[in-house]
Amino acid sequence: MEYFKRYASVSPGDANPFDSMGDMYFFQGKLDDAIAKYKEALEVEPDFLSKSKIGYIYALKENYSEALRWIEQYTAEASTPGTEADGYLWKGFYDFWLGRFKEALINLQKATELAKSMENKDWIALAQWIKGWMHYDRGEFDLCWSAFDLDIESFPQFTPFFKAVKNYSLGLVNLEEGKIESAKSRLSEIESYIPKGSLLEDWIRSRYDLLLGEVLLAGGSIEKAVTIGEDISPSGMAPAPHFTDLLICYNVPFLKDVLAKAYLKNGDLDKAISEYEKLIIFDSKKEGRFLIHPKYHYRLAKLYEQKGWKDKAIEHYEKFLDLWKDADPGIPEVGDAKKRLAGLLTE
Repeated sequence: MEYFKRYASVSPGDANPFDSMGDMYFFQGKLDDAIAKYKEALEVEPDFLSKSKIGYIYALKENYSEALRWIEQYTAEASTPGTEADGYLWKGFYDFWLGRFKEALINLQKATELAKSMENKDWIALAQWIKGWMHYDRGEFDLCWSAFDLDIESFPQFTPFFKAVKNYSLGLVNLEEGKIESAKSRLSEIESYIPKGSLLEDWIRSRYDLLLGEVLLAGGSIEKAVTIGEDISPSGMAPAPHFTDLLICYNVPFLKDVLAKAYLKNGDLDKAISEYEKLIIFDSKKEGRFLIHPKYHYRLAKLYEQKGWKDKAIEHYEKFLDLWKDADPGIPEVGDAKKRLAGLLTE
């Protein structure tokens, strides 16, 4: 921080030192301080890239209306096709995160068209990969295969991470298709991409453990799944929030609740609740900077309801429905949450 301050003092009119201070606060978990520094950077250079970072932090705080406002501004004021494409990628991602699949497709298509105009294969692949998760969410597993063939050329140092992400993603598809042995083979692939002593080691090891836990659950090895879930490797430090492709991939898998599901299948409702409660709280003391998926609130509310904790169940059904208030019609979780909430409110 001291050197960033010196940098700012000798470089008046340069937004980068303030933006870098924001990054440091982001890594420290001081989210409000990070936002303040990013805004200082924008005061110096209004077209600096800090807007998308502010958007991510507001999303981390589950303030998606504010997150999208910043991304809208970032996209609308883009001075280059690359920045505009980046904005549409984020818009598509957040739309998908909030259950707005139709709107997400529109924005991802805009990102793809801009990427094609620049011959940027990385962003074309990233947009297609996000679409793959949309197909996965809809149960359209045959459409996932080509979409998950993630090949990012601009960051060769991260090739092991992207290959691990690809195998993790396809391993989940294998499980949904009932192909447990194929999913197991993906574990061997992921393990081969774990670079020892690298920043990527924790990233890839955590994906390996998450897929292993899902494989064990699918195969009925509940106690082993619990053991693996309790020992999942730390996820490692998040990438700086201006690396869109890395940061979106960092949030994969979107749902990381394998331990909570294992506890539940093992008949331990209290531990399952405790695990979901951890997943919906931002912990600045941990390195992880994962976004909190809205479905966690829905799943936690169901467990509170099962436990007989009516007020807590109502709180989290309402939270989920508020976050997904503009979701596409016909999503099962939304319909079920509305039905359950109405039942609790009339009791």
